[in-house]
Amino acid sequence: MVSVPEHGPDPLDEHGAPADGGELGLSQGCISDLGHQYLDRAAAEREATGDVSTAVHDAWLRATLAEQVLPERVEIEFERVMRVVYAV
Repeated sequence: MVSVPEHGPDPLDEHGAPADGGELGLSQGCISDLGHQYLDRAAAEREATGDVSTAVHDAWLRATLAEQVLPERVEIEFERVMRVVYAV
């Protein structure tokens, strides 16, 4: 006999939406970390070249987000990260 571990209630309903009405997004800590990574990458580019290509950094961020969230959430999370970037 094998015991099955208890994982608690399923956080998603039958449609894949959060059962508690919350969002399927990244934590605020993750958003903050990504924002600071974006800023660090931009600062390193500015130091190396004297210029910053936001298109390159935006593409990096979208690719990173695509690995972490559902496709329909990429732009939502992108906007959340950019609020951190522009708040600094």
